[in-house]
Amino acid sequence: MFFNPSQSLAGLNMVIVEQVKAHYDMVIKDPRLSSADKLRLMQHVELFAQLENKLKIAKTLTAPPKPAFNSDKYLEHHSFGHDPEENRLYCALMNDIIILAFSTGLTRVGSWANNIRFAKTEIQDWHGNVAHQSFGADESQKWALGYTQGTFEHIMVDLAAKMDAVIMADGSTLLDNSLIQYTQEAGQVTHHGASFQNYPVVTAGKASGYFKTGMFVDFSDKSMVSKKNTTTMGLVAQNPMMYFDSPGLFYNQYLGNVLSSMGIPKAEYEHFSELTAAGAKYSNKVGGYGLYHVQQGLEPDYAKAKLVMSDKLPVITA
Repeated sequence: MFFNPSQSLAGLNMVIVEQVKAHYDMVIKDPRLSSADKLRLMQHVELFAQLENKLKIAKTLTAPPKPAFNSDKYLEHHSFGHDPEENRLYCALMNDIIILAFSTGLTRVGSWANNIRFAKTEIQDWHGNVAHQSFGADESQKWALGYTQGTFEHIMVDLAAKMDAVIMADGSTLLDNSLIQYTQEAGQVTHHGASFQNYPVVTAGKASGYFKTGMFVDFSDKSMVSKKNTTTMGLVAQNPMMYFDSPGLFYNQYLGNVLSSMGIPKAEYEHFSELTAAGAKYSNKVGGYGLYHVQQGLEPDYAKAKLVMSDKLPVITA
């Protein structure tokens, strides 16, 4: 999840502190100033600006009240591993901490790798018994469904609602100026990307108007299906409920859009290269964020998508 304050608070990201602007302008233009001293001066003034920005946030925003309960009381309780209500309360408290951090400008980035199961039974080997179906497909799906629903409801939706309740100085909400993302590797098979190409990304928030909301968008090209992957062909043949995925736009392009929505220049993140089919070396520079790698034999399916990896995503961007 990310929080972008640049458009929601007027003047928040100004680079030069007004009180020293005139002196700064005079010194920075002096030809006797070395390049190293010039860099140090710019960094010094930037630190002043960052401090002033944090003070502005503290003055203009009313932070939520400080939580009165210690999260460890939930996490360390003997029943936490099999008590969905304790799981919910713990997640709600952690979300309160995130809201406090964002609201006061302490941080702009938050990440949560969730291993809370929201299950009434403590399963010792979740990876083997549920994720890899040693309980059997039907039983494993039941546990996976509860895990997914609990994560979505008690972490993502709870956080989004709390962010939407925090009003910024310009009347917008914290959620309006943020982006929450929930994703996972599960799809038609446990490790979706190993045998299939498509996987879900659920988001909330507009990132200060960069993204449009309220839509379900499929970026795959339904005029093609990826049948060249022999692993996929075998799985589809064994299970009539499975289907061939269609190739589409790269996740790298989406991640690049996320970074751009937070005001990060492409020059700071578009420095990845293409991983060769053999996986032995890197070659051509690619757009978006992350390494470019397509399974051998499927490269033609993604030729068009490769050309637009630096572009804004269609439909979901303003």
